[in-house]
Amino acid sequence: MIFKYIEIYISLTLILASFASAILQGPYVDYDYISPPPAEYISVTIDRAYRLLTTNSSDYAVEAYAWVFNGGYFNFGIFTRDGGGWTACNWSGDIYKNPSSTIEFKGVCTPSKEHRDLGLPMLYKPSANVDYTWVQSVDLYGVGSVCTAILRQPSLDRVEIEEVGRAYRFRVYVKAPASDSTITLEVSQGGKRVYSVLKTVSTKLSSACVVLRVDFGPVEPKRCGRYDVEVVVSSGNYTGRWSGSVEAKVPCTTTGTITATATVTPTTTTPPLVRIVVSGDYATWRIKSSVDEISGSGVGNWNVRLGGTTDVLYAEIVKNPYGYVCTINPASLQVTAGGVYEFRITVCENPASNSDCKRPIWSLVEGGMERLCLWGAGG
Repeated sequence: MIFKYIEIYISLTLILASFASAILQGPYVDYDYISPPPAEYISVTIDRAYRLLTTNSSDYAVEAYAWVFNGGYFNFGIFTRDGGGWTACNWSGDIYKNPSSTIEFKGVCTPSKEHRDLGLPMLYKPSANVDYTWVQSVDLYGVGSVCTAILRQPSLDRVEIEEVGRAYRFRVYVKAPASDSTITLEVSQGGKRVYSVLKTVSTKLSSACVVLRVDFGPVEPKRCGRYDVEVVVSSGNYTGRWSGSVEAKVPCTTTGTITATATVTPTTTTPPLVRIVVSGDYATWRIKSSVDEISGSGVGNWNVRLGGTTDVLYAEIVKNPYGYVCTINPASLQVTAGGVYEFRITVCENPASNSDCKRPIWSLVEGGMERLCLWGAGG
């Protein structure tokens, strides 16, 4: 009988150890490609705070875990919102954590009767003598409202991409989430996974009127070019996917080259060509000879016909990425058969183009991306 108890104890210990390792397992990041945020929420549970001898309560009980990338001070809040702005209901206070660790936050909130929304902001500061900055949030919209709508299945409503300097914050909205949802974000470049996070959200407070918002990031790309982003939402029996991309922006840096190799074929039926090879994925460019021209963007190979064994190539930028100005040098170049020539693309920030919108957002709209403006300083 003692051995049986020992066996049960060992099995229970292994189960608890497996559960703990699952909680402690952090997101994946390739630091050569991505600068991660100070921390990411990885698990959030929101429920009613039932009290002794009470079967009904309007209080909220929150239990959250976050994975820490950057050591420093963190502060977690429980906020509510009625028809006006957000109001603090509970704060964790300063929590200092080292990198590669988890933070646990538990709190209870007694909201006003008029509240509609519930938010869980995460704040961070690297040292004690600086101010906190907002990192990300997990919110439930409509959780305090009386819902008269009929039941409906969960659905991925939209994904917003907010520019935060050179970084990006991703906001995922799920309508009528089930009691248990997982939201995964994966970032890749050239087919190589460079960042991925899986978040779980559990709540028994959902209804047909509730919208769950889950933030990721902000993450900052370190290398030039396009980063592909995929979001997968699993909620109950529902699975939804979204895919998009963002462009890495490095101020006043040579981001790509166009190499032109001039060759002449010996036959008279084939005209002389210059072969264009592009590295770097930034602006849209155009290269012209005396008899031909071609436009392109991204990495690839193109051919341009020449007017003879020698010709002059003219290069220009056709379209700049939003918020940046690209230049290509030299603007013109004489080429001769057998020579190899190079144009360089340089990108610089253009703050004036951002003056109309302090916090631009890219949102999925009918299968395309639309640039929106988010006003104000809150999350």
